[in-house]
Amino acid sequence: MKIEQKEISKKLKQLKDIIPPRETTQNQGILFKNNELVANNLELGLSAKLDVESSEEFIIPPKAINMISSLTDEVIDVRLDKNKIIIKSNSGTSRFQTFPVDNFPMINSENEGEETFVCDSEEFAEAIGRVMYACSVHSTKPTMTGVLLEGDGKYLNLVACGGYRLAWNQIECSEKFSAIIPKTSLQKVLSIGFKNEMRLHTSGNRKAVIKSGDYTAYTGLLEGEYIKYRTMFKDNGIKTTVERTELIASLNRTLICIDNKASNPIVVEVKGDVMNISLNTSESNFNENIYINGEVENIKIGFNPRFMIDVLKSFSEETLDLYFGTALEPLIVQGKTMKALLLPVRLRN
Repeated sequence: MKIEQKEISKKLKQLKDIIPPRETTQNQGILFKNNELVANNLELGLSAKLDVESSEEFIIPPKAINMISSLTDEVIDVRLDKNKIIIKSNSGTSRFQTFPVDNFPMINSENEGEETFVCDSEEFAEAIGRVMYACSVHSTKPTMTGVLLEGDGKYLNLVACGGYRLAWNQIECSEKFSAIIPKTSLQKVLSIGFKNEMRLHTSGNRKAVIKSGDYTAYTGLLEGEYIKYRTMFKDNGIKTTVERTELIASLNRTLICIDNKASNPIVVEVKGDVMNISLNTSESNFNENIYINGEVENIKIGFNPRFMIDVLKSFSEETLDLYFGTALEPLIVQGKTMKALLLPVRLRN
């Protein structure tokens, strides 16, 4: 095929990090077939359409991908000659060993299912990007390593939950469906930088298909029952209002005082219109007041400061509502369309 180096290089770069590790397969590379580039690691598949018309089929190995990326912006010729990939450019010709196409793990694109949801891709990326921080990295419950997408007929609820944090965001959606997509798959999809319209398909064979422009992603869904997140948010907490940036700045200063080898909780004490944040370690201590809106009799509660910073950074509003319970109940943070929950840390007496 003859193609602009700029086009193929950009798309190869997006697909390259999906190539499985060398020790797990001999089929190292990206498949060109049906005028598309295809990468597949059996957990996530990604395809990208090319502006060419060719009946050729071959695998572009990693070294050939690197060579294409190193060339200047010109029309290049990439083709198969027996068991080698030939790359011709104005500066010369290079050849690389490749593998048989028949052994490449193909994406099962049949039965993609009904179109579940259509939205602006940038709106979706922003909404889901605000909750993914709360996913568990490792968990005995696999569903906690993914993001729940739940359409209730009015909103698409995007929910992520880990050991100490839960984040819940919403965008408008008239459909009803439910799917738990692995965080790793969503991170790769978002890294492509989809533009304009995004389409989500789900099917009965436990997979999701996400399409936007020239790109299509195929990912498995996580099976199991998700946490009943709606019941976690109660309205009986004591409400205060705080300036988000000011609170984040104060929490960042506590990190300077934390012992490198210890997990030191901060103490948040709210009394009247003052929130006091303190931290004592073997090497230092920290004590700082922040003025808030609201009258609280007296609350003393411990938190992991890094987790608290993550929660606050996920919001876009400058002013946030905080709902405090007891020392053993979660803190609820609320913005216009998003809510988050942070479990406390038990303090030593």
